[in-house]
Amino acid sequence: LLMVTASAFFFSNVETTGSSPISFGDALYMAVMTSTTIGFGDFSPHSTAGRVVAVVWILVITFVTANVLGNISAVFIEDRALRLEERMLRAKLSRRDLKELDTDADGAVDEMEYLVGMLVRTRRVEQELIDDIRAQFRNKNTDGAKSISIPRARPK
Repeated sequence: LLMVTASAFFFSNVETTGSSPISFGDALYMAVMTSTTIGFGDFSPHSTAGRVVAVVWILVITFVTANVLGNISAVFIEDRALRLEERMLRAKLSRRDLKELDTDADGAVDEMEYLVGMLVRTRRVEQELIDDIRAQFRNKNTDGAKSISIPRARPK
């Protein structure tokens, strides 16, 4: 808003229509139409200074407008995702859901299977990352146990 107002002030003081300067209202209209990328073309800068400023301003305001719109839409997308996640976590698990969570196919879902499955289902973590972390664990776990032993401190 500040950028649009500042550019309108600049253009109303630099640009002319014929022999008279364009009004602040017309300059504001031009700034808003350009910043929203509508650009009807009914107002455009004619002076060299106005054109130079307009080129830079159009590039900057296009990125600013896109950023603002992206941030606004991100709020709505995040809110929707949180509501879907909450509904998913509260929902009862069907037999099919439990079979999908039972990754070792032993007929039961243990805490780790449930945790990993729900992290992936709620899109908090990608399955690929889980697979990479498990592979890293297996590489560090040279004796094949279910845990990695912490070496004892050497006495001084």
